Amino acid sequence: MEWALVYTVVVITLIAIVLDKIKSKRRTRERMAWLKDVSTEAAPSTSMDDEVNDIYIAGLKHHCTDLDIGTFSGYVFNEKNNPADPEAMAIVDNKKRKIIGYVPAKILDDYRDWCSGKKRYCVGYIYWDGEYLRGRCRVYPSLDEVPEIEEDAVEYITQVANHFHWDLNEDGTVK
Repeated sequence: MEWALVYTVVVITLIAIVLDKIKSKRRTRERMAWLKDVSTEAAPSTSMDDEVNDIYIAGLKHHCTDLDIGTFSGYVFNEKNNPADPEAMAIVDNKKRKIIGYVPAKILDDYRDWCSGKKRYCVGYIYWDGEYLRGRCRVYPSLDEVPEIEEDAVEYITQVANHFHWDLNEDGTVK
């Protein structure tokens, strides 16, 4: 009787593994299908380009999965409790309440000078380039001009969504 139970568990586990592999390959094919029509060469531009800081997001592979592909709004802050680097500037998705990545180390000093080490609002996007998750975000210098920032953020995310052929929900997230 015990062997029958062990055998059943092993068979169910193997079936689950095979189904997961099939599902994973299907997701990869679906990603590649829409990627062939997408160009990621030009970053969207808006009316606030001189005042904002457009940056690549580092460390996505440690924090994100394909479920995070799409747009986000959040903030950038100094993660002082980061064991690897207390100077690290983390990028957080407000809706998911999680760190999605970091300001790249090679521009960290310039970024910290620009933002004075303070928490800043950002909007951005994560996409699949066929091999890796990639991401960019637009960081705003202050929240003093909220109407202009909101207008620019909406324009930026709309351009990104159009670029990637994403349909957006009313809150700016990808459908």
